[in-house]
Amino acid sequence: MLFNITATKFRLSAITALVTTLALTNSAVAIPISISVPQPASSSCLENTQPELDLTTAEYTDSPKETLPTSPFLQRQRNLQFFYSANQPPLLAESSQLQSIVNQIVQTATAKHLKTQPLSITLIDLNKGQVAGYQQNQFRYPASVVKLFWLVALYGEFEQGILTNKAAFQPYIRDMIGNSDNDAASVILDQITATQSWSKSQLTDVEFQSWLTRRNQVNCFFKKAGYQGINIDQKTYPVDYLHLSSPKGTELRMRGNSQAPIRNQITSQQAARLMYEVVNNQAVSPSASQKMSTLLTRDLNPQVWRNIYPDFNPIEGFFGESLPSNIKFVSKAGWTSGSRNEVAFVQTPDGKTRYVLAIFADSSAYASDDKIFPEMSRLVFDQMNRQ
Repeated sequence: MLFNITATKFRLSAITALVTTLALTNSAVAIPISISVPQPASSSCLENTQPELDLTTAEYTDSPKETLPTSPFLQRQRNLQFFYSANQPPLLAESSQLQSIVNQIVQTATAKHLKTQPLSITLIDLNKGQVAGYQQNQFRYPASVVKLFWLVALYGEFEQGILTNKAAFQPYIRDMIGNSDNDAASVILDQITATQSWSKSQLTDVEFQSWLTRRNQVNCFFKKAGYQGINIDQKTYPVDYLHLSSPKGTELRMRGNSQAPIRNQITSQQAARLMYEVVNNQAVSPSASQKMSTLLTRDLNPQVWRNIYPDFNPIEGFFGESLPSNIKFVSKAGWTSGSRNEVAFVQTPDGKTRYVLAIFADSSAYASDDKIFPEMSRLVFDQMNRQ
């Protein structure tokens, strides 16, 4: 089993403080979406406000109860019936020129003796409204790219007034996006779904199904907007403040069959679409999109990124490493010992080149090759500038 290893040591006092503070020219076509896909263990979506079961007597897995946060939403009704605002996929024309670039990316992998079966690519030209891809509707494990989706869901709850103390969330948002911190991401996923990680022995079947339905609402948030088949309701590991090096308790139970466990799954098309919507001010609201875009913007000055957070560097070994330092670069990367993934928006200073590139490589061979993504990224940048 493979786990995301980008977490940092997160202070328990800071997490507890958060919960205390929170009262808790081609014809335009929609980007294709895959239909036949595996579904999470519980795919039900809440249709109405439902009373929450009182689960406050349960305990966190392998952790002293008194040192850990509890969700402020577990003891009262909470309406989770709201959905992502960009409810239709963008209309984009298929492009033979872009497809040629995508094909060159695939050829780059082949030339390095990397298998292409685990590779997915989506490329969008924002200036021309065009798209191309390679296996872009194949679901793959996204690693920390999933945190982009949790960020959008969080801002969706801000916009709806479900979560109101935005200031208290800022350190967690910065750590989740800037450092790809798993502990911060765990807190945010719990807050946006009104759940927390419980010991398996503490929940009855009825209680577990209630818990699972709430956790699944983060999937429903996007599915109603056409992100079909997406599964983003599982935490990334390890989670240090919960003493979880791997899923346990409810987090393990929700994965179903241990021989073929349900995992987070996203397509490169879905990741590219979401980034497209963020940078086009279509995600949640224009104001929210601008804030999220700022959070996701990376400094490509080597003097900056070479001294970045040591546990996870979102530039080194990824798209931004090979790009000029003066471009606008908005990205979310993910890495495990078995995968390398990234989605990014690239814009030149004159605005003549603007594109979104998503590459998912669900293979340890790609994970161990820290030159392949920079090489692919530079190829795309050079080709897009020639158009």
